[in-house]
Amino acid sequence: MGHYMVDYMKGCDLCNCMKTFLVPPTRNLMPNHLPECHWQIISVDLIMEPQVHGYDAIMVVVDCLSKCTHVILTMSDVTASGVAWLFRDDI
Repeated sequence: MGHYMVDYMKGCDLCNCMKTFLVPPTRNLMPNHLPECHWQIISVDLIMEPQVHGYDAIMVVVDCLSKCTHVILTMSDVTASGVAWLFRDDI
């Protein structure tokens, strides 16, 4: 009876799609480091094509400790040096 059930489950598409494989994770998960002071760790995202007041991109800068957010309007053709200037002037 056991062999019949194993053969049936190997041939059943629904059983194979719903089956979970008990495999340990490849690496141990490590939590993110918490910053010790404000603006020590930041995240910078460029969001393209929102079309706001003649600008077609938004640069969002977030402090990871306080979650303080700065939104800067910019153009989508901004270069790396342009992002540095925006950061220096607005943050």
